[in-house]
Amino acid sequence: MKYLLAALLLLFSCNVGAENAIARDGRDEMVITDEPCVNAKILAHVPDQFRKAMSAGRAKLDGVVYPMCWTIRADGMVIAVYEDGEAGMLPAAAFKPYGPRI
Repeated sequence: MKYLLAALLLLFSCNVGAENAIARDGRDEMVITDEPCVNAKILAHVPDQFRKAMSAGRAKLDGVVYPMCWTIRADGMVIAVYEDGEAGMLPAAAFKPYGPRI
């Protein structure tokens, strides 16, 4: 999984930030922020050269909240990485503004 993530990030990463945004699917949701990712458990699964491009977020699945970090590829896909090393993708278009804007 680490090699797949590294390859995806290497091929398609771009340094794009976002204000707080949310994607929902029923009761499940993913919130992304423009705060830097500082979660050491997650960053341990991200190749060194991509760690600065990762931002903080969280996902709620089946009522359980999981910390995650994310980045966006040049093709508009958001890559989310979780503490257990699992990764997932959603199109950036699935996210809508969320929370106060500063």
